[in-house]
Amino acid sequence: MPQKYKFTPAMREISGFGGAYEECCRRMLIAALEWLDGHPEADPRFTGYSNVYDVIDEDNEDAKALSKAACDAAGEFGTTGAMHQAVISSALWIKTHGWDAYLERMTHPGGEVGILKDKLARAEEDAARAWSRVEELICENWKRGAIIAEQVLGWNRYKVSNSQQKAYAPSQQAALEDIPLGCSLYKLVDDAIAEMTVESEAA
Repeated sequence: MPQKYKFTPAMREISGFGGAYEECCRRMLIAALEWLDGHPEADPRFTGYSNVYDVIDEDNEDAKALSKAACDAAGEFGTTGAMHQAVISSALWIKTHGWDAYLERMTHPGGEVGILKDKLARAEEDAARAWSRVEELICENWKRGAIIAEQVLGWNRYKVSNSQQKAYAPSQQAALEDIPLGCSLYKLVDDAIAEMTVESEAA
């Protein structure tokens, strides 16, 4: 028997998380709709909470049966409260308005290309946030290294080679002769602390 409910590549996601998570939501929704088709007299009732998205209560036996049908379709993947609410809300909306209306509502105006552009835009935003965090960590590590170099090791900043660039080191000679090109401050600090630890254990 051909499946009545089919998602198209141009449809937006139920969850917005993509991958196996979204596939699970879609399986759950199809199962919920098939349960409603098989129980046309059912009147599932649920109660939600203001400003709480991932918790809904089943108010009658029909609601419990509908939830079970949806959650059973998740299989080994399991369900979350957010999944459950999103799927049940969608199923009840479709029960009232029909699948064709849902299809129209969820189809991106730009079609499949529009969906891909949205995914690319989200990926670029995620990459920008990740790189921003990397830069923050680099800055934090440098500041931490500078504090340790100055206040713990007693180092100063000296010119490196004949350039105007300066680096923390125990002496001018060390800055000129002992610091490898491109070596990070926190690497120098870590090496110095490691050497101090060895000397302390040997004493």
